[in-house]
Amino acid sequence: MKHPRRWLAAAVAAPVLLAAAQLVVSRAVVRGIRRAMPALGEMLGVRVEMGAARFVLFRPALKAAGFTIGNPPGFSEPALLEIRRGHLGVSLAHLPFGVLRIPRAELQDVALHVVRNPDGAVNLLRVAEAADAYDLAHPEEADEAERGGLILRRVRAEGVVKCVDRAVPDGDPFVLDLAVALRAANISTVAGGRAEPGDFRLQGHAADDPDAFVFDFRGTAAPLTNTACPTFELHGTIENIDMRRLDRLTARAGVHGESASVRADLKCVDGRFDPARSVVEVKLEKARLAGRLADRAGMSRPLPTLTVAMPVGGTIEDPRFDWMTALSETLVRDFGSGLNELFEGSGLKPPGQADRRSFDRAVNEALRGMSGLFAPRKKE
Repeated sequence: MKHPRRWLAAAVAAPVLLAAAQLVVSRAVVRGIRRAMPALGEMLGVRVEMGAARFVLFRPALKAAGFTIGNPPGFSEPALLEIRRGHLGVSLAHLPFGVLRIPRAELQDVALHVVRNPDGAVNLLRVAEAADAYDLAHPEEADEAERGGLILRRVRAEGVVKCVDRAVPDGDPFVLDLAVALRAANISTVAGGRAEPGDFRLQGHAADDPDAFVFDFRGTAAPLTNTACPTFELHGTIENIDMRRLDRLTARAGVHGESASVRADLKCVDGRFDPARSVVEVKLEKARLAGRLADRAGMSRPLPTLTVAMPVGGTIEDPRFDWMTALSETLVRDFGSGLNELFEGSGLKPPGQADRRSFDRAVNEALRGMSGLFAPRKKE
């Protein structure tokens, strides 16, 4: 073999050069991302930070040990989103066209805080509104962004979603922690022919009490060109709800039972729910009235089964559904299945013996005083 020393030197130098290239490129990419954090934070109106990170050159991917998006002003929780471990594959071929295409994203130990503050504002929606306001104030950047976009081909995420409602009537916040697993494909901000419709599946259970309930939702999503006005369909169920473990929630709802299930079918177009195609159905086994209505009616015997269907309208920010009206109509409709005791205890006569409108009015009057988590919040 000719020039064996040259071949040996090349064999030794190649890994060293590749390692050096990896180190230089990784530092440059991570440094560039860190420099972009303040601009991203300005656009969203929140604090954005990234922890230790490394970019892999030869199989392009970004690995990060921490990523945080803070909460907007008016919210006491320090963070809206925390991702403790993440792995994002990157398609370099699409970057010259302004499209960040991520073939695979794996996010672990995710913590998402969805909070409604005492004024009724929701942190996720405030961030989306801030991003849209930034685009209006910087049209040149918005035009450039429209020519590019983000495409997530495959997403796997696991973590906890903490739901906090600080606008409940009694002043004590309602808190619910959910252990969630998300699987999604073709989630995109690119409109037109370059992106396929996206689909997703969301599964989980109560984080602190896995036996309390389980949920499973599937859906499809159009390209997210306007973060505050998404278009999507969602279908799924919440099963095995042990109502005895959710006393505070059932007290607000005005009715409780031993077990329950929920089915939701929602269609949202440009941020607005279609009430003709959006309904949430709650099925209660061995249901009993709770709160003021139970006290007023003096009803103790449970109903065999109570199924309450609520049409959903309004917007993502202000969904409109009236649990109390739906419950009232269901009680009136099902008066023959266990409601005689309600009539006797409340001093009312069944609709067959009295004017039906008077009965409806009396039941609604008894329900009107009950406010809670499911009652739509009136804007001041």
